[in-house]
Order: sequence, then structure tokens, then C-alpha cells
Amino acid sequence: SEELGRLPAQLEPADLRRWNLNVWCFSQRELIQIAAGILEDAGVVHPFKISPNALVSFLSDVAANYHPNPYHNFAHAVTVMHASYILLR
Repeated sequence: SEELGRLPAQLEPADLRRWNLNVWCFSQRELIQIAAGILEDAGVVHPFKISPNALVSFLSDVAANYHPNPYHNFAHAVTVMHASYILLR
């Protein structure tokens, strides 16, 4: 859905560029929005002509295929993605 392509209401794009983003307080739906926002801000989406629906579908499949695990889960993946994004900026 189009709503999934947007950041959660409490975040601004600049929040993605800060170390203090606490992904552990977001729902899986919001984590998908954050991951999509990071990829968008990193300039990955437009050059490859990835549609918002395809991106959200891919991220939803990734999230759904994580095993229920207290550590290596989708929130951890988004945390690693976020830290890598900041380090590579």
C-alpha cells in the first residue's frame, strides 16, 4: 500500500541520518517503512526504477521470512541496515 512507502508518522527523513533511531520501538509495518525510507534516501530506489509496491512487497517478504527469534529478527536487520547506511553516507 502507498502508506507503507512513507515513513512512520513520528519520523522525518532527517531522523534516518541520526544514530539515535531506536528501531526496537516500532512495529514490523513501521520497520518496513523505515527500511524503504533508508533505501530511498540512499539513492537505491530510483536508479533501478523500483516501484514503491515492489519495494514494499520485497521488504514485507523479507520481514515475514525471519524466524521468531529474540535477536536475529527483522528489527535487528533494520538496525544493521540503519547503522551501515549511516557509516556509508
